[in-house]
Amino acid sequence: MQKVLTEKRIVTEEKEIVISESLICNKCGKESTKTEGNYCFGQDYQSINLSFGYGSAFDMERWRFDLCDACLLEIVKTFKFVPEGFMQDYTETCFTKDTQKAFEKWKETGEWDEFADYTYEELEELRGYLGDQYIDGLFKRYSLAPAANGETS
Repeated sequence: MQKVLTEKRIVTEEKEIVISESLICNKCGKESTKTEGNYCFGQDYQSINLSFGYGSAFDMERWRFDLCDACLLEIVKTFKFVPEGFMQDYTETCFTKDTQKAFEKWKETGEWDEFADYTYEELEELRGYLGDQYIDGLFKRYSLAPAANGETS
C-alpha cells in the first residue's frame, strides 16, 4: 500500500522574460521593436535566407539578414529581369500581360500598372470578375472607349 503525504507550499520562481525585441535592417539600420503588448514587427521587414552551393565563392555558407521594404525595393530596382512572383499575391491572381514590361515601368515610376496593355474589350471581359466601378475607373484612367467598326482603341 502506498501512502502519500501532501503539503501546500508557495513557491516563488524567478525567470527571465523578453520584454522587447528589435529587428534591424542590415542595409540602412532602421529598427523596429516588438514589445510584450505588440506581438509582431510589422510587415515592413523581410528576412532573407541564402544557402550557397558547393563551388560558389561562398562555398556552403548560409546567410540570413533582414531588410526593410524600402531597402529591399531599392535593391530590386537594380535587377535587369523581374523576380518570379513580383507584384503577384499568394493567390497568384495576376492580370499583367507582360510582367517584364510592367517591371521596367515600375522601376521608372514606382507604380505597378498591370492593366496598361489591355484594350477596352479585354477590360470589359473582366467586368464580372473585378466589378463595374473598378473597370469603369480603368476605362477613365486609360482613356479607353469602345472601338468603332470593331477596331480596338
